[in-house]
Amino acid sequence: MGIFEEHKSKPEKNEYGADQAKVIVGVVVGLFLAAALVGLIYWLYIKKTRQGSWKTGEKETGTSEESKKLEENNHKADFEAAE
Repeated sequence: MGIFEEHKSKPEKNEYGADQAKVIVGVVVGLFLAAALVGLIYWLYIKKTRQGSWKTGEKETGTSEESKKLEENNHKADFEAAE
């Protein structure tokens, strides 16, 4: 019976290895799909929230400090050009 038991255990190891390989492949494929899904969701979010002036023709809204600095720089450039 000892020979029969050894012969029987070898296919079980091969089956276990095949099952383990299937699980590993499944996990890797699942991770790739999850990463692709997260990337797609992020891309759609960025596309939806960042509609720049090149697309809508509208000015992008910024903070009041940014607006003041831009206005000051425009006035300085206009003053220097007038001289």
